Amino acid sequence: MDFDWYVGRGAEIAHGRGYNLKGLLTAYWPVGWPAVLAGLFTVTGESVLAAQLLNAALGTLCCWLTAIFGFRVSNSRVVGNLAALLIAVYPNQVAYVPLISTEIFYESLVLVSILMLMSSRNSNFFSLLTGALFGLETLTKTQSLILPIFLLSWMWMVQPNRKTLLRFVKRGILVYIGLVCVVAPWTYRNWTVFHEFVPVSTNGGWTLATGNNPEANGGYNPDTALVQDLRSDFDATREVIRDRIFNDRAIAWIQQNPGRFIALVPQKLFKMWAGDGEAEWSYQRGHANYDSYALLYRAVRLINQIFYFALFCGALPICYLLLRNRVSDVTRWAHTGIALLVYLSLLTIVFSGQSRFHFVLMPFLAVYAAWSWTLWSRSAKPVTSARQDLLSDAVQNYP
Repeated sequence: MDFDWYVGRGAEIAHGRGYNLKGLLTAYWPVGWPAVLAGLFTVTGESVLAAQLLNAALGTLCCWLTAIFGFRVSNSRVVGNLAALLIAVYPNQVAYVPLISTEIFYESLVLVSILMLMSSRNSNFFSLLTGALFGLETLTKTQSLILPIFLLSWMWMVQPNRKTLLRFVKRGILVYIGLVCVVAPWTYRNWTVFHEFVPVSTNGGWTLATGNNPEANGGYNPDTALVQDLRSDFDATREVIRDRIFNDRAIAWIQQNPGRFIALVPQKLFKMWAGDGEAEWSYQRGHANYDSYALLYRAVRLINQIFYFALFCGALPICYLLLRNRVSDVTRWAHTGIALLVYLSLLTIVFSGQSRFHFVLMPFLAVYAAWSWTLWSRSAKPVTSARQDLLSDAVQNYP
């Protein structure tokens, strides 16, 4: 499983053997999360419990950051607090806490870096620090490499003007300097190991090929004939060559089958956004007593799907209002969740549709849903709200 890889590689780094697989230095998956685990294991020893407690702490941090983001974009503490509560009880979020995966760690990084990116602080150091966080995100999931420029471009287009453009360009340059300062040492390490330019990892070709192949159905398909001859070849000495072969085969298939590639787009997007609760798969594959509690797992999965559907649909009204400029007195960064949804959808179109890829968007959907429900409740009960305001004024003015 992926989690065994992270724990194993983190332990190898902690013991001073570097990021290796079977004694050979590797860059197959991004190093960010294993490196964090290595730092933890240096203090605690190789402990799954310690990693789970770290996940719990990061999950708590995500709730707090969700509340901050919700307040910042809506100017309402009710929205922020409700969004934080929604994330705290979101079943898939809870299910990921015991799993040593990248999801909660990456989610917390994205929340922190976006809050820093939208900050009004203009110091060069602060922008460099923001870029460093995006660099750590990139070392965790390579797709983060172009996230800062995508977000800054989107936010400028929301309210375009020349003065803002110059400020955003300056911030973007500083952010990417900070990002490069974090990523470049790892890229140099890969150059010394493979004698090839490998910015972060060597699994990009595999990811592209498993979503674009003759058997493609929109999802992750590792059983395609396109990769079968090299699928079991995990010799670290051939990582770069194998990655290049997978990448070339996938691109060749797309070029030869453009109609099929386009026809896969709805299927990819459906598999990306329709389902949720994929954390259950890890319990199904790795929990010894899963079969004994299969009915309970299935029931929680169903509850989670309903919860996710409610959040997604609840977020749509505020998205519509923001896109139509019908929400007054809000920062341009209120569009962050919309930008992330578009960004993740574009990645899905290129690669494949997997529900876990939208996990990072959930705090933003929670904010939008809380915002929509708060606006609806205020408009649905105007008399009650007015009475509450009068009562509040009376209490405050009571001698």
